[in-house]
Amino acid sequence: MAAHGRSSGRDASKLEVYLLPMPAYNGLRGADILTTMHESQKRNPIRDVWTVKLPKKLIEYISSVCEEHSPQIRQDAVLMLKRYAWQYARSRQGDSSAMYQNLQVVALTCANLAAKHWQQHGIPEQRLHWLSRNSFTRQDFIEAEVDVLRALDCNVHWDGVLLAEWVPLVLHLCASFFKQTDQAAIVNGVAAHVSDVLAFQDDLMSSYWPSELAAATLHASMMLCTKCFHQYAVSLRINHLCRCDEAKVANLSEKILAAAIGHKCAELILEGSGMTADDYGSQDQGFLTPVLKNGESDHEALQF
Repeated sequence: MAAHGRSSGRDASKLEVYLLPMPAYNGLRGADILTTMHESQKRNPIRDVWTVKLPKKLIEYISSVCEEHSPQIRQDAVLMLKRYAWQYARSRQGDSSAMYQNLQVVALTCANLAAKHWQQHGIPEQRLHWLSRNSFTRQDFIEAEVDVLRALDCNVHWDGVLLAEWVPLVLHLCASFFKQTDQAAIVNGVAAHVSDVLAFQDDLMSSYWPSELAAATLHASMMLCTKCFHQYAVSLRINHLCRCDEAKVANLSEKILAAAIGHKCAELILEGSGMTADDYGSQDQGFLTPVLKNGESDHEALQF
């Protein structure tokens, strides 16, 4: 077992201790990355910006434009559009009537800027014209990009942390809890779709920290993968890394699950999809490592 703590001179109640080995990520210590991300999301609260209400059709449009791109690009594009609307409303003292007349070209511009940031190249110009059905000229796109950059003070990237950044990192740090190497990728794929649904859930996005949403999103995604509500060791580990209370994550994941697949289907999963204990046992619980039983050690649970 390995333990990590902050400076020994600090109050013991404020020490950050990780009881299991923390893998590195691109040469950086996992514990250091987590600490930085937790601090960053508090310094730059994304939930404040997410209070901006945008037409649902516009969110659907920008999501479809970024459909073939990574979850980070999709989420950053929506966030950038909200940041633009937020800054515009502040500069016009709440009057956003003029802005909403041109939000389609602004939405395309935000998607293009997000793609440029995350993959070093944007959406091809001909693709932008096709996506807009030739509704805008090249000059329209240039003016919209200048307008967005001016509104954001040329700071395209959000200085805080996206939900789409938390999910893959936490899964990477919990890779040893999965019985097969491809299972984390499966959960990550499901979580990406669930995260896309959250782009439409302004109340949830503006009420919780990205780390809390990440823990609950992964919890909901594992329920979708296993088709039942069950407590796994990886869930407890994710909650610990995200600094979330288990009961709070369970409650939030139910809300996310209902938003993703509807209340009726969510209830079926939460109730076990009608499966009996024998049915569940016959599946061999082969997807994830169950939570520790009495008498088991962490070392035994981590060896597969």
